[in-house]
Amino acid sequence: MKKTFWAYLNTWLNRLYKTLAVLLVLMAVLLTSARIFLPHAHTFKNNLEDYINSVYQGEIEIGELSAGWHKFGPTLVVKQVVLSDSEALKVEIDEIDIGLDFWGTLKTQQVKANNFTLVGASIKIDQTVIIDAGTKKQTSEEADIDAFSDLILNQFKRFSVRDSKILIKTLRRERTILLNKLAWHNDGNNHKGIGKLEIEGFSSNSAKLLIDLQGDKRENLKGKIYIEGNNINLAPWFDKHLKEKADQFSTEVNFSSWMNVAGGYFTDLHINLGENTFAWDSFEQQHVLKIPEGNVSIYRDGQSSNYSMQTSNIEVLFNEAPWTEFQLQATSTPTESLTNISTVSLDNLWQLFPIIKDNIPEFEKYSSLQLSGDLTNIQIRTSAEKLQLALNLDDVGWNAANGIPGIEQISGRLLFDNDQIQLDVTSENNEIDFDGGFSRPIPFNDLKATVNANWSERFWKLAVSDVFLSSDELSVTANVQFLQEVDQSGVLSLYAYAEQGDASKAQYYLPLPVMSESLVEYLTAAIFHGDVKQAGVLFNGPVATFPFTDNSGIFIVDADVEQAKYQFEQSWPAIEKAHLNLNFTNDSMLITAYDGDLMGIQTKDVVVGIESLSGDSILTVRTPVTTEVTNVTNLMVASPMAESVGETLTLINPKGQVKGTFSLDLPLGDTEKVVAKGIINFANNEVFLQAPEMNFSHVNGQLSFNNELITTKDISLNWRGMPINLNVDGRIEDDYYQVDIDLLANWQKQHYDPQIPENLRSYVNGQLDWQGKLSLFIPEEGELSYDFNLDSNLENAILSLPEPYFKPAEKQALLKASAKGGANKSTIEATLDENLRFYGELDHQKIAFLRTQLVLGKEKMLLPTDGFHITTDLDSIVYQPWHEFIFDIINSIPDGSGVDSSSEPAEEKLAFLQAPERIRGNIKNVDLFGQTLTDVDFNLLAKEQWWLLQLNADQARSRMKFFHDFQQNGLEVDADFIHLTDVPETNEVSDEEETASQISPADIPKVKFNCDSCKYQQLDFGKVLFELENTSSTVATLRSFSAKRKNSDLSLSGVWQKDDEQNKTSISGAFNSKDIEKEINKFDMESGIKDSGLKSSYDFNWQGGPHEFNLASLNGQYNFKFDDGYLADVSDKGARLLSIFSFQSLVRKLTLDFRDIFSEGMFYDDIKGKITLVNGVAYTDNTKMNGAAGNLTVKGNTNLVTNKLDYKMSFAPKVTSSLPIIVGWLVNPLMGAAIMVADEAIQKAEVISVINFELTGSVDEPIFKEVDRKSRDVSVGKSKPDKPKAVEGKSEADASGVTGAENKLQSSDVENKALPEKKQDAKNG
Repeated sequence: MKKTFWAYLNTWLNRLYKTLAVLLVLMAVLLTSARIFLPHAHTFKNNLEDYINSVYQGEIEIGELSAGWHKFGPTLVVKQVVLSDSEALKVEIDEIDIGLDFWGTLKTQQVKANNFTLVGASIKIDQTVIIDAGTKKQTSEEADIDAFSDLILNQFKRFSVRDSKILIKTLRRERTILLNKLAWHNDGNNHKGIGKLEIEGFSSNSAKLLIDLQGDKRENLKGKIYIEGNNINLAPWFDKHLKEKADQFSTEVNFSSWMNVAGGYFTDLHINLGENTFAWDSFEQQHVLKIPEGNVSIYRDGQSSNYSMQTSNIEVLFNEAPWTEFQLQATSTPTESLTNISTVSLDNLWQLFPIIKDNIPEFEKYSSLQLSGDLTNIQIRTSAEKLQLALNLDDVGWNAANGIPGIEQISGRLLFDNDQIQLDVTSENNEIDFDGGFSRPIPFNDLKATVNANWSERFWKLAVSDVFLSSDELSVTANVQFLQEVDQSGVLSLYAYAEQGDASKAQYYLPLPVMSESLVEYLTAAIFHGDVKQAGVLFNGPVATFPFTDNSGIFIVDADVEQAKYQFEQSWPAIEKAHLNLNFTNDSMLITAYDGDLMGIQTKDVVVGIESLSGDSILTVRTPVTTEVTNVTNLMVASPMAESVGETLTLINPKGQVKGTFSLDLPLGDTEKVVAKGIINFANNEVFLQAPEMNFSHVNGQLSFNNELITTKDISLNWRGMPINLNVDGRIEDDYYQVDIDLLANWQKQHYDPQIPENLRSYVNGQLDWQGKLSLFIPEEGELSYDFNLDSNLENAILSLPEPYFKPAEKQALLKASAKGGANKSTIEATLDENLRFYGELDHQKIAFLRTQLVLGKEKMLLPTDGFHITTDLDSIVYQPWHEFIFDIINSIPDGSGVDSSSEPAEEKLAFLQAPERIRGNIKNVDLFGQTLTDVDFNLLAKEQWWLLQLNADQARSRMKFFHDFQQNGLEVDADFIHLTDVPETNEVSDEEETASQISPADIPKVKFNCDSCKYQQLDFGKVLFELENTSSTVATLRSFSAKRKNSDLSLSGVWQKDDEQNKTSISGAFNSKDIEKEINKFDMESGIKDSGLKSSYDFNWQGGPHEFNLASLNGQYNFKFDDGYLADVSDKGARLLSIFSFQSLVRKLTLDFRDIFSEGMFYDDIKGKITLVNGVAYTDNTKMNGAAGNLTVKGNTNLVTNKLDYKMSFAPKVTSSLPIIVGWLVNPLMGAAIMVADEAIQKAEVISVINFELTGSVDEPIFKEVDRKSRDVSVGKSKPDKPKAVEGKSEADASGVTGAENKLQSSDVENKALPEKKQDAKNG
């Protein structure tokens, strides 16, 4: 059956499906096989290398091969590929990524790639190896290049390059171009590329790259290469060359350029410059260099390596201001280049120098050149080995730097040819700065010189010839040459001649490089002025062997100077008006001063020399001296010895003519080691020491000094007439000068007596031997100070001071004294055996002690205050010698004020030692005129008109004013209490008593005394007031003495008169007491008088003063009256007034006879009488007691000198006695009154009885006995009273008769003994 169309169609479709299925299965198998075999691609690395090399005729090396499947096709990764490794071209690629066109490869049966990427390619082109194709046959290097070019141009339709670089090496430099990225496309013979590139180490951002070439081979290539850069930052270049200073710079580079390519080579390059700026910080200021625009064209000579360059007129702005315009023309070959520059301004160009010096360290030493001026017509020829330069200098100047002399405004022509320079210069009205070659720039009016310098590997030489310099100071002609050979010392040859110069300017023309620094300094300072007639300088020899001690060269300076001022050492005064000859020969110097004046010292034949100027050069000066010592002092003060010898001589201030010598040895290299020696011989000179201020005379001996060291020999002198021997040692200590003076003295009394106030001379006797040391400290700055120490054991001295400071001869007492201070103030301290200390601050301007303290005893010395203070802390003293000693000191102190006798206004003057402002202290025991005061605390203060003594002791508390005018105003005592005890009696006559016997009323001061409570022993005076004064030189008067206390008062006044005719003391007054028993009991005695008061008055006198009281010459009278009381039988020991009558003996006697009446005591209404004293004997003839039991009359006397008693007493008892009266009062008061009346009547009648007694013996042992008694019966108790008249009359008659007779009989025996002798004699007569 015939198949239909659809059947056929179905059959072929079925076959097609099966075929496709087979093909798909086959492709799947193939793809699966390919993917299985891809991981094993590295095993085909060698096969791949062989395949590529056979196809492309190359020598490719593959380091690593790997394959994989990416999307729709396999990928091939080749690493560490070397495409070319020749000298001309070396191509290395880190990694090549190839994406294969699987189907294209199957279709064309050739390997096809969809993409081709080169990563990290490195292409090195060495143009020095490539041979010019026109002259030589093709080499293997060119074949490699052609093969590589063919690979790029023809083998790949497109490829890309990333992170790659191209290194181009020429004969003169090597440059690396970084190809950040490049996309390349080949379309037949058209080749285009686009990318970004930058120059390695030059910029941090990329320039745009466009390539448009045509041709199928390298040698047929033509077209253009375009590069455009915008805001290119050159930071990497700055980082590389400027390092840490790169941040100071910033750039912006803008340009567009195109390169024409023909025949495979570039033919010309054109660059259009946009606005390019270069900014930097220099000298603390930001600068900007800007090129607004410009054109640069570079042309290649055929296919050679010769180029020419030409620029348009390029304008340069500096800090936005026009700086310069220039054109460059240059030609370059592989071996050299030639450049012409029209003009370069050095002024602003110098601003770029910091960039240069930071990157070329050798230029650092030229930093201070500071170039200025213009360089014109500049021609520069450079090659690999040679540099030639020619230019003109137009007002060029520079500062001195690194041995290059500085100069301004010079003109000339400079030629530089690799190893030599020639410079012809001229200049006017300028100066040359030799950069330390001379001490200052050399001024000139005209200068001409030719400078030649040349050098080689063996030497370099600098020659300055035909130097002519003229100035207002001098005219100089000179020639200089310096030759320095390898491994040899440089040789300097110089000759200069100057004339009619000023010596004061000579220092500016000393060649410093060839003279030692010390020599230059010396000459500069030594010559101040003078007229230089002629001077020449010659130098020829190796600099290294200068000053030619080995005779390898010669150096001479010779000059004659007149009217010179010459200073042989800069710290010493100069010799003036000198005629000098100055000569230097090699290593020595000799200056001879034929005459001159040195600060008043006429100098002659002064020789100054330096034997060797090299090494330890020592300047020597030798001169004799004969002059006034004040001139020597002035010289030393103005010299380096000012702080040693000068200060010492100023301090001691010697006067008179002296002779001596002076020498100076000064190491110029170390002036600190100067040695100045001198000898000064004294002959009866005077010295006036300033601190402490002391004047000396008759100074003899020798003083020598060696620098700061001062010594003496056989120095003796007198101070205030007192001889002293001394040794002096002076030296430098740290920052001050110290002079030690050892002192030794042996003073007899005739030496030191005139120096002691007359009042105090008696306190010091014997020989004073002492040794001391005075140290003077003279600082570099500030005032001088001193330290003086004195020691003595006082063994041969006698100190007649009050105890405990009395010191006899041959007994040692350690005396130490020190004084410290300066020119204005001194502090003085002294101790004597640690029991006496003195401190004082002496003001030298006021010549007075402002703060002074004297400590007696162990009292701690407190911080001193202004004034003179005395402090004590002693165990015991005797007041009287201390009183005399203190007031001798006070009286020895001159008045602290006075008026200057000059016409100047009066001003207050201070005494050297002022009177003490305060004397205070504590003394355990004070012997006050025999009275002991214990635990004494006193404070004696100086007031304006008086001394105020505040005294506190166990026995007293008082305030006493001692007036300064003691003779006129005396003292005042205001005491709270004074309680004195008994003074022990002694048979020895004390010194005080002997002294007291010599005083007179004129010695008695005026005294005002007030004491609230005064006691002496048991005697309580209560409140005491009195005034005492001398009313004339022969009379002392005691006024208004009163002693009052409760129930008692004592008042008196007195006069002491002592003249050539008499010496008598008289006192009168009264004593009253309301209870005499209490007064007696206060004496620890029992009183025989009870319940009785006393009123008395007295008027006594004796021969001698108040202090010479004696009973033998006691005269006067005493009136007394006891009011009602009674007498008791008690011991009468000690009560003088009662004992002289022995009333107690009377009471005892009467008690025996009238026990019933007197057993309770003997009552009385009063006892009164008068006692008359004649030459120590107390007489009475009217002492009478009006007793209650009877009346008592006493007549007789008591010898107060011998204490003998001689009395007659009569007692007339009353009839009733006291007992009946008392009984009567007890029974009936009316009866007691009647009995009392009757008793009174009987008593007045005196008719009862009389008992007579005799009292003899002594006061201590009285003898009392009854002599007789008379009695009479009296009828009482009459029942009737008598007639009044008869009774009354009889009674009166009888009473009067009895009483009169009895009294007459009783008194007749004692009357003679009761009256003084004068009265007895009168009666007997």
